[in-house]
Amino acid sequence: ATEYITVENNAALNLGRAVPATPPITLSGKKIILNGPGISSSGALRNVAGVNTVSSDVMLNNNSTITNAGGTLNLTNIGKVVGGALDWDLTFTGTNAINILSTGSIGSINGSLPLGNLIKRDGGLLTISGPCNFTGGITLFNNAELQIGNNNLLPATAGLNLQQNAKFRTGGFSQQLGVLRLSGSQNASNSTIVLTAGVNHSIRFASSRDASWNATRTLIVSNWTGTAAGAAANSGKIFVDPFDASTPGLTEQQLSQIQLGSNCPGAELLPSGELVPSLKPSITTVRGSNIGGIGTPINWAGYVGSTIT
Repeated sequence: ATEYITVENNAALNLGRAVPATPPITLSGKKIILNGPGISSSGALRNVAGVNTVSSDVMLNNNSTITNAGGTLNLTNIGKVVGGALDWDLTFTGTNAINILSTGSIGSINGSLPLGNLIKRDGGLLTISGPCNFTGGITLFNNAELQIGNNNLLPATAGLNLQQNAKFRTGGFSQQLGVLRLSGSQNASNSTIVLTAGVNHSIRFASSRDASWNATRTLIVSNWTGTAAGAAANSGKIFVDPFDASTPGLTEQQLSQIQLGSNCPGAELLPSGELVPSLKPSITTVRGSNIGGIGTPINWAGYVGSTIT
């Protein structure tokens, strides 16, 4: 019979010790069942210190949280308890690295039973190198980072919600995704999609013009390279599918909130759906009277949508 380690609600299984330091720990054989987010939502499975690996199947029997508070945590298979009525959400947190190894998967245990939403918060880099199966979307917030380790590991229908200085790293791999959202609090920091310079790859989103975007924030696309504004990129690319045959997949307001590479804020979509820096006039607002005097030139620089009054 299969043996289990059960972590009840408001409890935690801790791995490692900082002082005195423990050698690397590997958990294998017994399946681990998580029944909640842990003590004060700090993680039902917690890496305290050291480079530790859980090669056992980790099974969710409720919305659960896995935390890395120190060192590196390597995981293989994460799935849902057989017979569970809901698609439980899986949250990763902590400021240190968590790796889903290429030998593992998320939501593909026991006949590919899916999970719900995938959430990464509170800093740290989550690297996924195995296939994922979940029915909801991906939310990254509060300095969280997610990197994919191969092509098309995430569900093609999964939306991506970037909040509060979140980063989505392509790792040089291609991925189809659902709707792109840029949300978070009114004064939240900007978020970033990090392409890999010099590597041909692409990220394609579904039409996102109806998605909620915080109008005060900017989406930065770093490592974008191209010959000129309005022209296709020469390595990493981002595409957004059209809403319909005559309507692009992003609104003018959304496009004005995107900055590609070192270009000024403002983007446009090519007929192919590729996102590129805007060719539209770049003007800023100038107000007041007697500016410079008669015959004196006025110099300005700005972004799409600005006016002179």
